[in-house]
Amino acid sequence: MTLKDLLDKVDFDSLAPFIEKSEGRHLDSIYAYREAYDILRYMKPSENFKGEARVEWSGEEYGDEQWIGVFHLDGDYWEDALAKEIVIGENVDLPIEEIAAKCLWEITFYGFTPEHEGFEDLLGRKLRNKYDLMLDRLEESEWRHQIPRKYRVRRNGQRLISGDWGMKDWFGKRMNRPKRMREHRQEKREKFLKSMSRRENNILDLTAEGSSFTRADLDFVLSVKHGVRYDFRSVTGPYRQSSSNSEVAVESCAVAVPEAPTADRQASDKRLDYILKSITKYQHLDLSQYDNAVVCVCHSSEHPVSDAGLAGFFANVRGHFGYGDIRTGTIVANSEEREVRAVLLLNKI
Repeated sequence: MTLKDLLDKVDFDSLAPFIEKSEGRHLDSIYAYREAYDILRYMKPSENFKGEARVEWSGEEYGDEQWIGVFHLDGDYWEDALAKEIVIGENVDLPIEEIAAKCLWEITFYGFTPEHEGFEDLLGRKLRNKYDLMLDRLEESEWRHQIPRKYRVRRNGQRLISGDWGMKDWFGKRMNRPKRMREHRQEKREKFLKSMSRRENNILDLTAEGSSFTRADLDFVLSVKHGVRYDFRSVTGPYRQSSSNSEVAVESCAVAVPEAPTADRQASDKRLDYILKSITKYQHLDLSQYDNAVVCVCHSSEHPVSDAGLAGFFANVRGHFGYGDIRTGTIVANSEEREVRAVLLLNKI
């Protein structure tokens, strides 16, 4: 049985309880597993790829309590992963839904998308705003003045520290009071700059070309007490399918193209319905932590959403969160992308 066969045998709601059990405190991300599951269901496995993934007991070699894990699924192209044979190890007696949940958890280890967006932090930070520049200068100063020359090297523009210094720093670190105070100030400064960079980047993203938001609409985000961002995507048709012959994708998005207004078309865009369900059913949040929301829907100019569909979506979002201050907007991109994306910012003013 390949991974594709396994996923075809279960629906997401049947494996969601096992995902929730694995995530524990991070139940706000269940919607992303649903998106990944649906992307995988729409994908075709690589035709000529051979490989296997194993579901088996582990932990004994480390002296730890044993547990059942999935091995050799993370880090691959998803089309290749779908073609892999799922090999069940000895004494593994789990329901098929739990095995599917473990496979889904493993394949999304580095990020929730086939593009492996989770690798971005490992590949280096992009300097998009003034806070990024200040943080980069701070890290450069620390690297140059607090790491001995023989332990540091610059490679491909990245600042690297040898493992010898890391071990020395970890096991033999002794600092007097002024150095401890300096390190504490540096840590606070880094935390502040990273937080401000995230907020500034959110503003830049939501005021990009084609946006109905202006800078003045979102400047308040820089001064909120705390906030969080969530990114959603609709998954209503084949993934990585050309727009010229995608019969299923055309059907799923046809309701979004403006035509003669009728009562049946008032709020029937399947892409927006998908995202709304992600927010209302598959995202478990303590809404009392926030009192403001910013919601932005991003769609292409080639496959737009209707005004009636947007109005219905925003009305449902307002009803779900119930905050007095909810700001909504759109970004119309010059592309042929059929699916819709949405960004949600939750803030405590």
